[in-house]
Amino acid sequence: MDNDKLPVAGLMRMGDISQNIAFIYDITEQHFIYQNAHATEVLQQANFEKFSGKTIIQNVLIDDQLYLKGKYNELFEKQSLTGVEFTWNTGTLSRTLSCDAYFLAGYHCIFCIIKDITKLKEYENYLIEYSTRKNALLEMIPHSLALPLHVMKNLTTNFSDGSNFKKTENIEEFLNLIQDSTVHCIDIIDDLLQQEHIESSDVYVKKTRFNVLEKIQFVHRQLKDAYPDRNFIFSAGPESLQIEGDEIKFLQVINILLANAINFTTIGGTIALKMQRGTKDFVIRISDDGIGIPETLYAFIFDYKTKAGRQGIDGQKSHGIGLSISKKLIAAMGGKIWFESEEGKGTTFYLSLPIQ
Repeated sequence: MDNDKLPVAGLMRMGDISQNIAFIYDITEQHFIYQNAHATEVLQQANFEKFSGKTIIQNVLIDDQLYLKGKYNELFEKQSLTGVEFTWNTGTLSRTLSCDAYFLAGYHCIFCIIKDITKLKEYENYLIEYSTRKNALLEMIPHSLALPLHVMKNLTTNFSDGSNFKKTENIEEFLNLIQDSTVHCIDIIDDLLQQEHIESSDVYVKKTRFNVLEKIQFVHRQLKDAYPDRNFIFSAGPESLQIEGDEIKFLQVINILLANAINFTTIGGTIALKMQRGTKDFVIRISDDGIGIPETLYAFIFDYKTKAGRQGIDGQKSHGIGLSISKKLIAAMGGKIWFESEEGKGTTFYLSLPIQ
């Protein structure tokens, strides 16, 4: 194609001064007609013009190739796309990139500006892991503190009864203060958990590309260390699975379901995580061999502040909002959540989410 007939000069000037990767692709000839210096530097590809689009896409992570082909077709309809994320992988180099693409229909070419967001994604992964640890800590606070505080409350109650102790007005007043403080501490823990779930559920769902298998494996390792008195089993069909969704919200749902499984499974019980990939979606199954859910509560499980809320085996308090929030978040990501249960034998929750 004759470059003089294209607005190539202006686009090239933009590409030359841009701090990001820029290139122009001729869809008729199916080859690249321009790349700026940053493309060579960041992608370590000396000359794009020698390659066709089919050749170049082989350097994209396998899970992202089909995704990019779909976005390529979508571009012709929408004329422009922004924030298309994918992983560039040559074997020795791996970069996470975000592409803004523009289809110049009258000139049969595509102009792309690509940002290297590798460091940003690394920072986001750090925040996700921090958030996961924070959520795990919030789940562990009542398990770690509630029981000893309840014991303290019972001891002080017995002491204030005077059945085994000499009772004086000063001692009784002192014990009442301890008892009130203990009750207050328990209320703070409960309110903290409730406020955390309510606030986090209202945050906007931001969709990005991430490796869902990697995130579940991380949670699995954390749980095995935190709860050595439970048996955790993890199995997955794919070796890697890149999806488009909200990483933090996805992990929040996983944490809620796993916390429920732990709360209603006795010591020595088994909690299993299994992931299966389909052609358009994937399913995560979280099952336990705990006490199960009575059939009379099935219809209310996903209600907000549901009456199906029950205390855990160790007396863990339920606010009746976790599964309602989970359903809301999964729906926001285009997925579904459902369950199967048999009282006395255990419960299985299923999450289905689209891959793209």
